[in-house]
Amino acid sequence: MENSRITFIPRLFCPKEGQIPVSPDDPFISNESLREFSCLFSQDDSGLPAYVTKHPKSHDFLDLTYENLKEVAEVQIKREKAAQEAENTKEKEKEAAELEEKRIKQALDTKVSEIFNEKRWCVKKECPVLIPNKSTLNHAEHSAYLRAFVKFQIKPPTTKQERMEYEQYMQLQSQVLHEQTCFLNLTYKVANMELDGYNAVPSVINEYVSEYYKSGCKRALQYPQLYIREQEIPLHPQDPQQIFKGLQFKHIGHLLSMGAVPIMMVPNPAYPIIVKLEANVAQSYPPDSTQDINKCYQKPEVSKDPAAEFLAINHGASIVLTKSSLKTIVDNGDSFVREWAIPVVVKSYSTIDDNGKEVNHRVVFIDKPLRKKLWTPLEKKHLFRKKAVMSRYLESGKIFKIRSPKSLRFFDNLAPIPTEDDRIKESVEYDDIFNSNDDTDYDVFGGNSTSSNVASVLKKNNKGTLDLENKRKKGKSSSKAKAKKSKVNSALESTKAQKTSIKDENNSGDLLKSQAPSAVEGSDTPQTSGFLNDLLSMQGSTLKNSHHKDSSVSPEEKRKKEEDQHYPWSCTLDTRWEKLKSVQMIPPESNVNLHYQLYSLGFDGHNSHSKTSAFPSPQKEHKIIVRHNLHGFVGAKSQRVKNPGTFVLYPKLENQPFFGCEVHTQSEIIQQWAELLVRPHTTLLEVRTCRDSGEVICSKEKDLDIILKEGKQPHINFHPNQALATLNCIFSAVSGLSSGSYLLHHDRKTAAFVHLMRAATSTESSSCHPLDLHNMYNPKEDVTTTNYKTAPWLAIDTHVLTPFHYKHEKIPATFPMYNARKFDFRSKQKRKRKRETKKMLVM
Repeated sequence: MENSRITFIPRLFCPKEGQIPVSPDDPFISNESLREFSCLFSQDDSGLPAYVTKHPKSHDFLDLTYENLKEVAEVQIKREKAAQEAENTKEKEKEAAELEEKRIKQALDTKVSEIFNEKRWCVKKECPVLIPNKSTLNHAEHSAYLRAFVKFQIKPPTTKQERMEYEQYMQLQSQVLHEQTCFLNLTYKVANMELDGYNAVPSVINEYVSEYYKSGCKRALQYPQLYIREQEIPLHPQDPQQIFKGLQFKHIGHLLSMGAVPIMMVPNPAYPIIVKLEANVAQSYPPDSTQDINKCYQKPEVSKDPAAEFLAINHGASIVLTKSSLKTIVDNGDSFVREWAIPVVVKSYSTIDDNGKEVNHRVVFIDKPLRKKLWTPLEKKHLFRKKAVMSRYLESGKIFKIRSPKSLRFFDNLAPIPTEDDRIKESVEYDDIFNSNDDTDYDVFGGNSTSSNVASVLKKNNKGTLDLENKRKKGKSSSKAKAKKSKVNSALESTKAQKTSIKDENNSGDLLKSQAPSAVEGSDTPQTSGFLNDLLSMQGSTLKNSHHKDSSVSPEEKRKKEEDQHYPWSCTLDTRWEKLKSVQMIPPESNVNLHYQLYSLGFDGHNSHSKTSAFPSPQKEHKIIVRHNLHGFVGAKSQRVKNPGTFVLYPKLENQPFFGCEVHTQSEIIQQWAELLVRPHTTLLEVRTCRDSGEVICSKEKDLDIILKEGKQPHINFHPNQALATLNCIFSAVSGLSSGSYLLHHDRKTAAFVHLMRAATSTESSSCHPLDLHNMYNPKEDVTTTNYKTAPWLAIDTHVLTPFHYKHEKIPATFPMYNARKFDFRSKQKRKRKRETKKMLVM
């Protein structure tokens, strides 16, 4: 019989439903019952009860042989075994799933316990008032809530046990939120009581800020005196058609680095860290950098920086600005009460393109903002605390010297001064501290895309810029193409470079020399001028994040060069610095460093809504060079930071450290965003310090993703597209200016607009009412301080856990607990026994 055709009727030989089975020896049964249910009294020879023989299908089963019944039994046994195995498998899978969930929970609990048990120095501050209430939660509830809060930040709940913990966490949340609201009301009242503490400024800070302001006033005297208003630019441009959502701020590449980056020493969090308010801070970071040129270096204005001019000309950049000016432009807030003035210098240069025609290239230099006139006490403290934090975290005398181009190494005694031929023939190396190991070509910010194609940005335009895809194809060309390339290089070395003078209308004495090599006969592609073309033609270019490949170098030498610990980011660039008449030098003993990054600001997908804006060419893509510096560098061997590399320090003052850490303001988030926007592959270290004592409460490493996540909070509501729209409006307005000196001026009267002012001529100064810049920034006047009439209270951040919260397992922004756990119980018992022993000895 086939197993598939075997059918079992489980209750075939059982009594019918409703009938009571009987036994043959029951004395109270009738003959009918015996014949019906007992096989002993059956009427036929089958030996079966009557109810069986009467079944319509009984003959089908009665005719089965022993072999058939055996086969049926075997099939039934197999089926039962298979069912039992399936049930056992399900039980094993269920047990394995439970074990896996238990393992995941244990691993997550272990990680949370490690976070709570990590050794940290706990800053304890006494509250100036008596706290009237106690927490409505006991210590067990505080601990469970806090551990669940930390756990679900690491990983959302997925298992059954984690979902149960999450339900308990949500049940406690309403109670916690009510208590935190009452607690924040108390902190607001205490802040108003401590108004004098907000306005009190130590004398060392006042003296530092005074010197800092006067040195800035001296810089204002270098610019024209009188300015008249040219036009108004909105700081918050309206966008009803959502045009500015397509703006993208793309990082094209790292151009140049000069100077030395200090080695940053991250203190051990297990010991107290104090940022002292001492006078030696002014010695490390003097407010007036012109006092001692041997110990410090005053960075030149970008309008007077020959390196910035050289890079702008060779890259075709239309805007050159500093990080501080970009940060000032985007940081205005919703009230528009900040006062600032930024000098702008527009210069025109005549260069020769590939066709031999003389073209005019205009560059807008946006210098550093002039110093503020009105200061609040907290702004004074923040400035000095920033210098104090840098003095505390940066090791004096330990620097990472960047290998600048050879033509800029005049201060290095070990490197000989290169000749003009060496500068032309040899490419120069320097340390690219912004190079990344990933495969991305750009850092794109804003818009709807997260990456961009190199070929879409660097296309062949009317100025002769070659597409990067063509450059890559050249690198993979045949030996014939390589021979042509070598022939071109030899021809370039033998021929003299064509020199064209670069005209500067504002600074006629400072001349730069540029060189435009002409096309060589026998070459398939014309040779283009500019530093960008030379940069793209090198396989070691920073735009491609790879090292220069030289067939003459052996693999061992390449390996040794890559393993060089002193210069771990070595790359090769052909900068042709011999075309500069003079180069601004940086003393080797200083910690000053300058870095030049190339960006582009434009619309994604070439948005065609230019008619809706009142500004000239708002949809035009702006090529921007941003100059910035770095605060410190941490090597890969350091275990106190998560992301070794370049760092920027940002202090945050805590006005109520006895209650916890305060929330961020919109201005702080915008400043942190701007700090990292122009510094690729750099980490921001936020250091929270007490306002008066300078004790470091905690520190946190941040990147752009973390800052943008914090900026989405309802009380901040920061939108990067709005900041990019402000930059686009200002860049579009200044890019259409003629050569000359200008000023971007904003104060309370201008409100949501910034005045673009032009330097007045002798006739205009008498007829109009110009702005007197020299009178506004008089070095004889002292800085003006605006005290607070009401306390600048900030709520306590309920999401920031300090070492105090980790140690005592207490929820932030809640009242003290009734049954607070005593961690030093054993030490108290020891001290008690020692006191009793001393008493007994005295007696």
